[in-house]
Amino acid sequence: INAVQFTYGTTNAPKHGGTGGDDVAEIPVTEPIVKVMGRHGWYIDRLEFVTLSGQHFGPYGWDGGDYFEYQHCPTCRLRYITGAAKVDQFMNGIQFWFNCS
Repeated sequence: INAVQFTYGTTNAPKHGGTGGDDVAEIPVTEPIVKVMGRHGWYIDRLEFVTLSGQHFGPYGWDGGDYFEYQHCPTCRLRYITGAAKVDQFMNGIQFWFNCS
């Protein structure tokens, strides 16, 4: 995965990651994201998002690296992400920030 960028309402958040890649995946999320799954090795290889009702978006990317899954607790919702890229290529770091009520 080269980069990720979220839009909150009509506001585009900063792009996190590298500058490469031409494919764009738009995720029309109308409910909270509660779980993030993916794969990573040297880079972030794959991402998949799950909403409160269990709707899946993705997977985006490929099958490299080790599997990860993050779901903090039943009341937590993804609020924003941060990421990094090595030499403006592929993402090699990502953090998911959740709010819990």
